[in-house]
Amino acid sequence: MVHQSRQADLETLRQDYARTTDPNIRRQIRKAGERIARETGRMESMRESLIKEHKRGNMDNVKDIHEQIKNDPRYYQDKNGKYSI
Repeated sequence: MVHQSRQADLETLRQDYARTTDPNIRRQIRKAGERIARETGRMESMRESLIKEHKRGNMDNVKDIHEQIKNDPRYYQDKNGKYSI
C-alpha cells in the first residue's frame, strides 16, 4: 500500500502520463510510479529525514543521507533484485 504522503506524487504522475504521448516519457512515468509503489517504510522514513534536513539547510546531513542510501542495499530494490535511488 502506498503511503498517504505519496498520493499527491502518484496523482501528479497520472496527470503527466495523460498529457503526454511520448512513449519514452510515459515509460519513465510508469517506472517512477512503480518505485513509489515499492517504497518501504524504511525508505519513507529516510525520504522524510532527507526533506527535513534540506528544509533546515543542513547540507552536510543531506550528503550523509545520500551516502547512506547509496551504500545500503535495503533501499529501493526493484523486482529483479537491482537497486536504484
